[in-house]
Amino acid sequence: MSDVPATHFRPREIGVPWKTLHGLGYTHDYRGKPLNDDEQTLELFPQDFIVAKGAADFLLRTANYIDELLVRFYGMEPYYNADKSDDLVGHLICALAPHTSGGVLSRIIGWADCSGGYAHPLFHAAKRRNCDGDEDAIMLLMDGLLNFSRDILPANRGGQMDAPLVLTTRLNPTEVDKEALNVDSAWFYERDFYEATLNQPHPKEIQGRMDFVERRLGSVAAVRGYGFTHDCHAIDRGPALSAYKTLDTMIDKMNGQLALGQRLRGVNVRQVASSVVRSHFLPDLRGNLNAYGRQKVRCLKCGHSYRRMPLSGSCIQPKKETGRGLARMGVAKTEGGLCNGNLALTVSEGAVRKYIEVMRFVMDHYGVDLYTRQNADWLASSVDSLFNNDRAKQLSLSDFL
Repeated sequence: MSDVPATHFRPREIGVPWKTLHGLGYTHDYRGKPLNDDEQTLELFPQDFIVAKGAADFLLRTANYIDELLVRFYGMEPYYNADKSDDLVGHLICALAPHTSGGVLSRIIGWADCSGGYAHPLFHAAKRRNCDGDEDAIMLLMDGLLNFSRDILPANRGGQMDAPLVLTTRLNPTEVDKEALNVDSAWFYERDFYEATLNQPHPKEIQGRMDFVERRLGSVAAVRGYGFTHDCHAIDRGPALSAYKTLDTMIDKMNGQLALGQRLRGVNVRQVASSVVRSHFLPDLRGNLNAYGRQKVRCLKCGHSYRRMPLSGSCIQPKKETGRGLARMGVAKTEGGLCNGNLALTVSEGAVRKYIEVMRFVMDHYGVDLYTRQNADWLASSVDSLFNNDRAKQLSLSDFL
């Protein structure tokens, strides 16, 4: 689900009756009035989660599986007893960002009619996300606790990623990324703020006039009492699916981003294009080029990796037999032949070249500064020099006519 920050909601918007939410701790609306209507606006608790409706069926089937596992395998009573998705409201979940190993405890309170997961800005920051189109995963807490073991994790590097090795149970605003502390939490902007913008000052020059999260640290106001300046009828009234998913190629995605920038008067598209090339494409190209030159070779048969290619051109590991005695545990015989499996590279040419085409497209259509263009051309030339034989040139019949 795409991360969507939210601080307030109405019971009607998330498809849950106000009486159910009252039992979950939402006893008063944001004005302090007792909750007794589905149209009252409530402030979202920092560790509550509004799940995309598309995930409801998956979570329901997982809950049924967990209950069956508890009964049939562990001889215990079922835990969820869920017949419909609304029965999962109030249950705990674990949210996990890709390439991390730290989950954050949360609670389901409702459903959104889109592919986004709505949660507090501090909650997304606790997952090490900044809500710029990122996608994260959620799992029922019982699933993460019951169906997890370090013994089933891969032993190779990166094998412990995307697994909840630790769980954050309490969100502490002082421990999240500083970017989330810049969230504006005021109810309105004063007149002198608008007048100050006419001179286009640096944000730090007028930060004393603003109400943002960092200035609230050390009090309950750091997590409660956030304001908003504009109301809406439904929090999920907008694109149901991120354009990043609907657009096929990277060129289409870049065109969409920069085409939007051309419509905005306050955006310098050339500067945005230069920033994208410098901060994304060039570091990725350098990293992949470096990885290609330092890569290992791997046996396609037994999976063993070599830092350098064996002189034989094939795998020289002792052959392992399976099915009898210690061989079932992967113990090799002391005598016998070698594996002789075919060896393959672990980093392909396509992985190195994947962003060159779109990088050139951005530079040609939207323009970049001279330094960025020269840097990009130099790296692209280095890639061509690595994969193309400068001495060998394929000629066609027309070249001799």
